[in-house]
Amino acid sequence: MEVNLQPVVDNKPLNALYFVAFVILGGFFWGSLLVGAIIDNYRRIAAASGDMIFTTVRHGNILVYVFFKAKELYTAIMPGSSL
Repeated sequence: MEVNLQPVVDNKPLNALYFVAFVILGGFFWGSLLVGAIIDNYRRIAAASGDMIFTTVRHGNILVYVFFKAKELYTAIMPGSSL
């Protein structure tokens, strides 16, 4: 073993950049897995309960669906009035 061969401080600063990028990308990976699991469970529960708003309504028809759903809720709350 040689004498006076200590590690050099800040010898490779790009390793720090690699570490930060690895942590950020790893966080996005685990975050997307978490969101995917939540959405998957929501769709399973929605399919079992019959509330299929996000599983059957297409993107173009979502506004029409929301309008009619709001109209149903409004008429249920205010029975004598109409839109």
